[in-house]
Amino acid sequence: MSFKDRLSSFWRIVRWSFEARPKLTFTREGQLFSLTTLGLGVAATNSGNNLLYLILGMMLSLILSSGVLSSLNLHRLRVSRRAPRFATAGEPFEVTLTLQNLKRSWPSMGVRVQEPSWERAGGGGVSDPEGIREIYCFKIDPRGEEPIVYEALCARRGHYRISGARVVTGFPFGLFQKSVGLNARATIKVYPRLDRASGELTVLNSPAQAGVMLTAHSGGGVPSTQAHEELAGLRKLEPSEPLKLIHWRASAKRGELIKAQYHALDQAQVTLWVSPHYSAEQDPPSVWEADEWANLIASVCATLLKTGEVRVLLPTHDPWVLRSPELLSGLLEWLIDAQLTPQAERLHLPSDAIVITHPSGRSLLEGQPKVLLLSPLEGGAIDA
Repeated sequence: MSFKDRLSSFWRIVRWSFEARPKLTFTREGQLFSLTTLGLGVAATNSGNNLLYLILGMMLSLILSSGVLSSLNLHRLRVSRRAPRFATAGEPFEVTLTLQNLKRSWPSMGVRVQEPSWERAGGGGVSDPEGIREIYCFKIDPRGEEPIVYEALCARRGHYRISGARVVTGFPFGLFQKSVGLNARATIKVYPRLDRASGELTVLNSPAQAGVMLTAHSGGGVPSTQAHEELAGLRKLEPSEPLKLIHWRASAKRGELIKAQYHALDQAQVTLWVSPHYSAEQDPPSVWEADEWANLIASVCATLLKTGEVRVLLPTHDPWVLRSPELLSGLLEWLIDAQLTPQAERLHLPSDAIVITHPSGRSLLEGQPKVLLLSPLEGGAIDA
């Protein structure tokens, strides 16, 4: 580890220690109660009235017991966080917070967890623009745990991290808010968005192959079975078979439940050429444009994969051959960190490939391939 990394790690620990220190704040009720106690103490001192001294002692003991019980309420509490390794930008993912009470005989009551936002490494994005969210937990039994599930959403691709959580309690009387920071670090990788292919996309992979007409749904819908298979025959539905196999038109004609049998069609292979370059003569693309370029690649690949095999070619990486949605994850993980780079020389591309490039990189392409350009409009992703 270099000296710079050690220094950065040291300052990170110092900053976390400062942020995680215990804090005590007065509530509005606590302020009124404390001022009343102070006024009563002045009145008791000036008058020498034993009844006022008795009431003052009771109020001071109430304040003292509130501080002791709130500290005991937070003692030996632990927080652990479980999140998926990967998520997709624009789609919510579940995060599970688990509160553990390690005390042997004392429950923790009325605990609130202040959950910070997931921050994007390098800046430029958080999971919750509204800031810290608070999650309430009524009771945690001794040596017990309480799982809390909530949804988070990251709008942009990248590596996200969350530093920790802060546990707050006003138990038992609500006079003070006592809190302490607990270490519960976690990271997550967020894939590019998959909803940038909208409308109808026509793909002509080669002169020998027919065109493949696709309809891309912005919500990521699943294509129907008939889009991949053709009808092979009809027979009576068995009682143990699922109802989704029913051929309703034939069933209506015959007056009984009829099952449709399909066989798979030959699936077309599509070659996609991804250009990570823009013209060196033009200004560098913005961060938003680079994100939209990655979003378009991910969306088009996910859409084409619904109809058959997709072959993705890159000048800086080994080709990907996508035959199933599971194989798409490798390409999506590469797209998390992929950036556009300047290029001065022209690029020689296969004539039968579909090309995805940034608009400023179109002048680098040799020949007349079919080009999918990044649209400057939000949601309108394809400009053929």
